[in-house]
Amino acid sequence: DVELSPAGVLVRVRRAKRDQEGVGAVVGLARQDLAEHDGGDALAAWLELAQLEHGPLWLSTHASAFTDRVLTARQVSRIVAHRCASAGLGQGWSAHSLRAGLATSAALAGVPGVLLARHTRHASLETLRPYLEGAEALGPTNPTRGLLR
Repeated sequence: DVELSPAGVLVRVRRAKRDQEGVGAVVGLARQDLAEHDGGDALAAWLELAQLEHGPLWLSTHASAFTDRVLTARQVSRIVAHRCASAGLGQGWSAHSLRAGLATSAALAGVPGVLLARHTRHASLETLRPYLEGAEALGPTNPTRGLLR
């Protein structure tokens, strides 16, 4: 379930690894100031391109045409790896890189760990910690930031 609004996108995740009872969760994607960075605009364009009104949000393609098959995590990893390699970023990228990148970027922007863990649906701050360590080392709370001006 997806809801587009002027404030951003609300996505209902019906079931996840941590949600064995199938309670679900709503995850928000806020509008961004720069149009080329806005997930809501990108999603609206995707929905129009794929002509989606109901059913799965992410579909596989074959011979440049959409299929009725859901895009798998493995396919997402292959896409991410391919796009990163094409951009000259080297090897080792996967679908998990998207989640890790969000966590690190948000931490660098000063988003508190508790809010970030809730958004990324990490079980605890401890499971989120590996993503935050680099951000904390060089982020806005680094005690050496701005000392020499």
